[in-house]
Amino acid sequence: MRSPGRTALAASFAVVLIATATTPILAQAKGGSAGTAAYVPDHTFLVNAATAGLEQVRLGRLAVLKAKNAGVKSLGQKLVDDYGKANDQLRQLASSKGAKDLPSYPDRSTQAVFDSLEKLAGDDFDVAYIHRVVAGQVSNVALFDREAQNGTDADLRQFAANVLAGLRDDLSTAQDLENKIAGRSSRKVTN
Repeated sequence: MRSPGRTALAASFAVVLIATATTPILAQAKGGSAGTAAYVPDHTFLVNAATAGLEQVRLGRLAVLKAKNAGVKSLGQKLVDDYGKANDQLRQLASSKGAKDLPSYPDRSTQAVFDSLEKLAGDDFDVAYIHRVVAGQVSNVALFDREAQNGTDADLRQFAANVLAGLRDDLSTAQDLENKIAGRSSRKVTN
């Protein structure tokens, strides 16, 4: 029988899979192929970047409160700081471009991930959180890289390029932590 925590964790990974599957679908819908990196229009980038930033801040705050491992706690705080700053810059930039429909609160999928992580403690929390961070950072690096390379608005391209180095650094840190702590959970995590 599956435990509620295991089911919640599986649901959170399903959210990640659905989110990462969106890009190939968008590429096909726009006449591209699933194998090529589709350009995300500037406005869609703004909304997706804001959503990702809100998620990282929300989950990072949870990690600061719940993480057992000092490295996980430290990474959570770094993500709160980095994404908080990027979110502020993004909002200012979006406002200057006339985009007023950026999300102000994390979306439902973030809430579902938050709820599943909130139920965990100790090594189980650390491992589940770090897996989520790695998956999110991989997706965010790809999102910002596509905008930096293909965006039509020069200011958005520059913003994405400026944030990208920090995202890659955070991804590297998260992957290092994932390699160090992945075996510590009493729960079996499947990808």
